[in-house]
Amino acid sequence: MQKLAQEQNDKIEKVNRERKYHQVNMTFLSTLVTVIFLKFLLSLLKVTFFNNYCQQNTAYELNALSMQWNELCQKNIDIKVACASAETHLNELRREAAER
Repeated sequence: MQKLAQEQNDKIEKVNRERKYHQVNMTFLSTLVTVIFLKFLLSLLKVTFFNNYCQQNTAYELNALSMQWNELCQKNIDIKVACASAETHLNELRREAAER
C-alpha cells in the first residue's frame, strides 16, 4: 500500500514538474511576444514621426514658396503699373510734341 502511495505521489510530482515547466515556457513566450509587439510599435512610431516631420517640412517649404509667389505677383503688378504710367507719360509727351 505504501508503495502504491509512493507511486501516486511520484506521478503527482511529475505532473506538477511538467505543469511548472509549461508555465515557465508560456511566460517566456508571452514575454517574447510582448517584446516583439513593443518593437513593432516603436518602429511604427518612428515611421509616424518621420512622416509627420516630412509633412511639416513640406508645409514650411510650400508656405515659403507661396510667399515668394505672392511677392513675385506683386512685383509683376508693380511693373505693369509702372509700364502703364510710363506709356501714359510717353503718350502725353508725344501729344505735346505734336501740338508744337
